[in-house]
Amino acid sequence: MKTQLLLFVLLGGLVACQKDGDVQPTSLASEVAGTYQTNRFIDVLTLPIPSDKTTTVELKAESANEVTMIVTRRFPAPETWTLTHAVLSRQQDQSIAITAQGIQVGSLQQDRVFTDNGMETQGRVLRIRLTGTSLSDDELNFTGFVR
Repeated sequence: MKTQLLLFVLLGGLVACQKDGDVQPTSLASEVAGTYQTNRFIDVLTLPIPSDKTTTVELKAESANEVTMIVTRRFPAPETWTLTHAVLSRQQDQSIAITAQGIQVGSLQQDRVFTDNGMETQGRVLRIRLTGTSLSDDELNFTGFVR
């Protein structure tokens, strides 16, 4: 009886310690880092803008839960501006809220994405809304997906 118990404990320990099944922790910043683009299927306000001149947003990891947001507008005139120390926090619905200086500026969540050729897939969708805040004089309404 003792040998059977010892055998079961040994087998259970071997199965529980498999490296492939372990969950690896990831930081929110590394989860959201990337370059996000928009197109006419996601944001109809970009219809009059040539597809190679649409706004892009790049999120770069600063720490485990902070990113730098780099917004590049190419139309009508090229301009780039940066928002540093944007704080990330996971919400109950598994989306990620983006705040800067206590003001929510955007969110990131899994949703339907329409690629440049109109194909629908699942992907990460970034939504940013900056209007009338102390963070920037610019107004930005952006909806995009990671490239």
